Amino acid sequence: MIIGSFAMRKLILLILGSVLTANMFAQQGNASKMQVLNPSELEVFYDYLALDTVLGQSLNTTMALQIGSQVERFIDDFVYHRDSLDWATNHQEKNKEKGWQTISLGQKFFTEYWHHKESDVFETNYIPGISHVYSYDSIAQQEWNIDYADTLTICGYACCKATCKFRGREWTVWYAPEIPYSSGPWKLHGLPGLILQAEEADHVIFLKAIEIRRGGDYPVEIYSKEFRNKFKKVEEGWLLNIQRIERTEPEEYLKLYPMMRTYTWPDRQPIKPKRTFYCPFEK
Repeated sequence: MIIGSFAMRKLILLILGSVLTANMFAQQGNASKMQVLNPSELEVFYDYLALDTVLGQSLNTTMALQIGSQVERFIDDFVYHRDSLDWATNHQEKNKEKGWQTISLGQKFFTEYWHHKESDVFETNYIPGISHVYSYDSIAQQEWNIDYADTLTICGYACCKATCKFRGREWTVWYAPEIPYSSGPWKLHGLPGLILQAEEADHVIFLKAIEIRRGGDYPVEIYSKEFRNKFKKVEEGWLLNIQRIERTEPEEYLKLYPMMRTYTWPDRQPIKPKRTFYCPFEK
């Protein structure tokens, strides 16, 4: 069962934001590292549910898809609120009457996805340890089988069913022909309408649109060239592997990033790391 309402989550984010004000991006001045690329034409918020069958745990949060004319960005609710409120704060004259305030929360995912539409390349940004890496994926194409007879209404839109096999998983999605964007959550795209729901065949990943905003309040941003020069470009396979190691083989991960090890206080004995939640979009 998906727990909690989207409105309640936004309220919690705003309340916690006044208390939790220290994180890496806030300390470095996140807004100065972002570059506005183009206005957001559409924003879609998805309820996201994932299951870790090894730990027997579930994760439920909200993901946001920002669609612009040049690029699309798929991020979690923390990153969306962090960047959107930072952007508003740095445009105080324009947004002063709205009373925006910058928030800073403990980030759930350190993974961000961009789809560069002209080149049809997907970019993934990730933070293993204290570094920042990115990779490009130019072959993220799906071969869809469309079932026009099967329909479902989501957020008031009549949706058609489509299925595909992609990167080790089988997906069933529902897309809305009335919304003329061939976009969707994560790297799922290429249908004649916006994907509003996606479910993996083993029922370990489920995304469903819960709110659609036309126009959007905030622009689609990318990292500035100056900040990007501090990143390390890696192969897509390396990035996926380090994510797996970090969550499923923590001792091996700490050999690569020993600065991430934690200790007891005051005797400073190393704390044995534990496996953490892991349910990747692709195997």
